[in-house]
Amino acid sequence: MATATQNHQNDAGSYGGSSFKPIPLDVDTIEPDAYPGGYEARVDRVKSQMSSTGKPMLIVEWKILGTDDESEDCQKSIGGSVADFIVFAAGRDGNPGKVKLRTLRDKLGLDPDVIPTTLNSLEDLKELGQALKGQTMPIWVSAKTDADGNVRTNVHYTAPRTAGGMGAMDNGDEEEAHTTARRTATAKPKGKPARR
Repeated sequence: MATATQNHQNDAGSYGGSSFKPIPLDVDTIEPDAYPGGYEARVDRVKSQMSSTGKPMLIVEWKILGTDDESEDCQKSIGGSVADFIVFAAGRDGNPGKVKLRTLRDKLGLDPDVIPTTLNSLEDLKELGQALKGQTMPIWVSAKTDADGNVRTNVHYTAPRTAGGMGAMDNGDEEEAHTTARRTATAKPKGKPARR
């Protein structure tokens, strides 16, 4: 009795008249949407929705057009897409989103009026999304592996300041929980200063 594989596959790897090259499959190796580095990219899609914590968020999807980096990984990233998540919040929690919007406004020469001064609904982000769509500029990508082994790609609008290039830089606003954790980790210790 022939197996299902034998019924549908011949020796050349053909399935029902179609064929493909063998695909290595390692479920424990997750590649990032794009490898760390600097790229020229275009805004392909912009979508507004609520974040997992109930805050308004703009998802900006960048299509990678090219790079000056000749490494195999960066070259492999051309044609791919990376998403940036700009979360809107009041007070200090809103600072990362404001910094990103200010940088996009200045680098792209956006009309300041397309950035709402008050958000009453997701509809208030529509004009900003339309102004961003199709815009091209340099972006920098970093990647960080989470506790589950999944790779999280972050988009930055300014070049990294570290000499080591694009490592695991924190995106700041992708998840509000990271902001709280960072504040806790960098809080000044309480108590008396050390004597000299």
